[in-house]
Amino acid sequence: GGRPASVFGAASPLTVLRGGRATAGRRWDTALTAVPRLEGTYVAGDVEADSPAGEIAGCTLCSGVRVRPGAGPLRRSLLQHSVEVEAGCYVTNSVLMESCRVGPHAKIESTILGPDSAVASGELAHCLLGEMCAAHHQSLLISVLAPLGRINVGYGANVGSNHTGRAADQECWSGEGLFWGLAVAVKFPVDFSGLPHSIVASGARTEPGQRPRLPFSLLAPGEGGVAVRPGWVLADSPYTLERNGRKYERRRTARRHADYTGYSIARPDMLDACLAAREGLRALPAMNAEGRRRLLGKNLLSEQDRRRGIAAYSDFLRRHALRMLPDQLKGTEAGDVVAALQAAPMAVIPEEEGPLRIPTMPWDDPRGASEEAQWEHGRSILRREYAEVLQKNDAPCHLLKELMALERRWAEGVRRAKAKDDFRGKKTVPEYAAWHVGAGEDPVVQAVEREAREMEARCEKLIERLGGYSEEEGAGVARSKL
Repeated sequence: GGRPASVFGAASPLTVLRGGRATAGRRWDTALTAVPRLEGTYVAGDVEADSPAGEIAGCTLCSGVRVRPGAGPLRRSLLQHSVEVEAGCYVTNSVLMESCRVGPHAKIESTILGPDSAVASGELAHCLLGEMCAAHHQSLLISVLAPLGRINVGYGANVGSNHTGRAADQECWSGEGLFWGLAVAVKFPVDFSGLPHSIVASGARTEPGQRPRLPFSLLAPGEGGVAVRPGWVLADSPYTLERNGRKYERRRTARRHADYTGYSIARPDMLDACLAAREGLRALPAMNAEGRRRLLGKNLLSEQDRRRGIAAYSDFLRRHALRMLPDQLKGTEAGDVVAALQAAPMAVIPEEEGPLRIPTMPWDDPRGASEEAQWEHGRSILRREYAEVLQKNDAPCHLLKELMALERRWAEGVRRAKAKDDFRGKKTVPEYAAWHVGAGEDPVVQAVEREAREMEARCEKLIERLGGYSEEEGAGVARSKL
């Protein structure tokens, strides 16, 4: 008693192997029941395997693992703490990280599946997926690298065109939080790591050899090819980001991987990506012909979508940089804050030089290591975005008013996105309103509006303390109706 069970050589069939008490007095129970074959496997305490359909061979089962009836076979794999595998699943040569759930009929081969991820019915082969990935339907991922995770895979998604007819040596990089829609087909090689929190809409057929750098975008099938709408999620579906951010916090249960999970969506490298995308769109010449579209990489871009993308990225950058300002003004003299802003280096557009390299992961980015480091990065953005405002005597009040307006606009956009679905549902589905939560009662909408009101109240108190705001020197902002 007191040690995990280790099984080397063959045990077939194994009816029951049950542990006793640990030396510290905490109970650890390991129950392996009706396992057809158990060989070369390390079994920690508090593991249950009940009537799996296939063998368990060459595996490591950490504490809290649950192998349900009908699961397996499990071969040459590491199942970390609190992993659960269910009936009909097949796992070989893989690492299932803490708190993963492998549902019925999933096939996982030569894959690292990040913590708090859930897979069912689909197939993963030769993939590296980060935290909280979800593939609940029949779908295919081959040679997909998504180290930041949070991707969502729809039914029928084919993200696995890794064979050129000469060799199966191609791959796909996926951005954090990328949504692969129903029946999409992605031709390899492709690097979509520059599309974090974007949507590849149902039925899209993306071309190989592209590296778009447009966060929070929509790629949708259109006449003549795939149309890209830069910043569409920010402008038209901010509810998605707010809901996802709260979902990530709620579903984060892997306690042993806190050093590289739980990173914020609005972090320094994400702000830099939006800055680079905006400046890239600004550099494109305007098109006057209505309805005309140009090629941006291998996707189509309209003039309207170009302009909307510029506005969406600008608002996102400014809002998140300005959100750091109230905390700075609370504990520091306004003149010192303005001096720090004026002295800050202006944010530069990140450029790729030399051979393509894997980007720095957020947990290795020193700019997000502390509040001071984040404020240093935020100052550089504010210096770039508000260089003229910073020359005014009442610059802090101007910036606080701008923050109030941006918070209000964001909250209104979140409500509008949810209300759009409500309106369409009521017009289409009988008794829709009786069974769906409307925008007014939606907890995400309510939370965002509450946060906007709280930020507005903080800003108003600071403005009053700083001596007010000169309407003659800047555009006044009406009081929020939230």
